Amino acid sequence: MVENIEIIDELVRLHHADYRDDIPFWISKTIDHNFILELGCGHGRVSLPLLEAGRRIVGIDQDWTALTYLKSKISSYDLNLQQQIHLVQGNILNFLSGKKFDSIIFPCNTYSSIPGEDRRQLLKNITGMIRPGGLFIVSMPNPEQINSLRQLLIESGQNNEPELETTITHPGNEYSIQVSSLVSLTDGGILWEWIYDMLKPDGSVERHRRTNPYLLSSLSTYTNEIQDVGFSINACWGDFDESEFDQDAPHLLLEASYL
Repeated sequence: MVENIEIIDELVRLHHADYRDDIPFWISKTIDHNFILELGCGHGRVSLPLLEAGRRIVGIDQDWTALTYLKSKISSYDLNLQQQIHLVQGNILNFLSGKKFDSIIFPCNTYSSIPGEDRRQLLKNITGMIRPGGLFIVSMPNPEQINSLRQLLIESGQNNEPELETTITHPGNEYSIQVSSLVSLTDGGILWEWIYDMLKPDGSVERHRRTNPYLLSSLSTYTNEIQDVGFSINACWGDFDESEFDQDAPHLLLEASYL
């Protein structure tokens, strides 16, 4: 079945719309670094709270459908706020701006889906868009957890049955949507698949899927790559409450200053 991009985009947005655990973190880390480039801004889950907190933002994403939604949300703000955010459709891997930013942030796990060579090119590009002393802050799943999950799949066999995670309600038609996940092996890591089953009144089920690859890596690999292009690592956390990073932490959050 050929997926409808707009439907998938909407389901992904609805699925993650209420997740705000990381918002205080992004706001607090950009208080004194408030001219921000957000890589992969998507529907504005992070951008809009930052905008409301007084930040000036450039957001880039290649997903035109997501950016169209974000533009519609921005249009409801007063003119002063609208002028504080600029959106760009493009590939983050080759994006270059003539501006120098106080902070360049990369929320929402995408960093760990980028192959090493592309990550290094992205980091080189970032150095041309950040002022001295500027911050690069990135969040991703704990690479130790990804490595452990992949090993478990190898040892125990792959689970071919989706695992129900939550149920959400579509605000337009009030259909229930069951959100399940399925993890499978890839050559370089794992593939995390979100499955959205829309339950219709006639008893039929409309299924849509979104996949996210996560590549094998390590904390040392990520930090070395960042340091190699001229950053100094300020902090490494395991969650958005700034708790210590260890093998059991849910996330890896890195903050680095450009020297």
